Amino acid sequence: VFDGHGHLILERNLYDDDAQADLLTYLRQRMKAQQAKKNKMDRQRLNCLAGYEGKLVQQAGGLFIWLHTVIELVAGHNLRSQREAVVKDVLERKLSGNAEEKMNDMYRRVLDEASGGTEEKRRVVRAFVGMLLVTSGTESLSISAMYEFLAPLLRDWSIDEFAELVMLLKPVLTFSVPYEPPGIRSEQVETVRAYHASFLDFIGREFLARSTPSTIEKGLPNPFWTDTVSLQRNMALGCLEIMERGSRVVGNRCHSPPSGLKFNMCSLKSSHLANHEVHDFRARVARAISPQLTYSCRFWIRHLLESSFEEPAMHDVVYGVNAEALLGRAVAFMESSHSLHWLEALCLIGDTQNAREALEGLNKSPSPVSDNLARY
Repeated sequence: VFDGHGHLILERNLYDDDAQADLLTYLRQRMKAQQAKKNKMDRQRLNCLAGYEGKLVQQAGGLFIWLHTVIELVAGHNLRSQREAVVKDVLERKLSGNAEEKMNDMYRRVLDEASGGTEEKRRVVRAFVGMLLVTSGTESLSISAMYEFLAPLLRDWSIDEFAELVMLLKPVLTFSVPYEPPGIRSEQVETVRAYHASFLDFIGREFLARSTPSTIEKGLPNPFWTDTVSLQRNMALGCLEIMERGSRVVGNRCHSPPSGLKFNMCSLKSSHLANHEVHDFRARVARAISPQLTYSCRFWIRHLLESSFEEPAMHDVVYGVNAEALLGRAVAFMESSHSLHWLEALCLIGDTQNAREALEGLNKSPSPVSDNLARY
């Protein structure tokens, strides 16, 4: 630390810093905040941690994110016996001091619990966390929007069943409401993303590290990993389908599908008025252009460019994506009137700059995508 004249007044080596006191303060503050909740059941959710504060801090090994995940995992159970079982189990875990292995073990536990021991739920959890990974570099989505993108994999799952499963993953997630358009409920726009970057590292690894006394070796396969090429291809296909027809949900799960791209989506009475001159413009846009359609218009080219058509993808069969058919569909989209509707939609959501950057990216990218689409 330096004073106003640039003189060193305090020096501290953060690598030698013992965070146990800070971890203990954090844990006690979380417990105190929980006891201040209005609901009696909520007030009791962290009571089972009393008496184990020191052991939990020691087990954390200096990792705030580990302790945070444990607290959220405990608080997520409704029965006291379940909460006590979680505390007992994490304290009995015999792990090395390696931070990566410690976090891998914790994240694996959260995902295994959410999967409930069934392959069907594990498949859905794998698809959900894969989508968290692939959208981490673009923009977070709401649960309802993610449901739309994953619809072909969810089969007979309802939106409520999917949302319930997502909430089981709350220890590794964070939720936010970036905006509340007039006439639109907040739960429809509340977005979800990974709470910590280490979780994205975890789901992005095909193999999980395993410590030995002298080194860290490649461990067992990660059951929640999906290759990123398949994830990008699924997102690209999903964007195209949503732009074309508004939804990927079919059959009796889709009673009133949102609209895809079309001429004059917001039913504006005149094209001679600027957007800011339409008094209910934002409300019209929110009603006509769903969050998943907004995302699709903004990022479909990006996902297409990152689909790496030169290399095979391990999980294309799982997602039902054919690389050649995907490229053909993108070409057909640009040759149709939807290409003009796409530009109109970007204008309505105020992101025409995105179209310019995306098309410039096509020209610069040496891939089959640019060879087929750059002329547009």
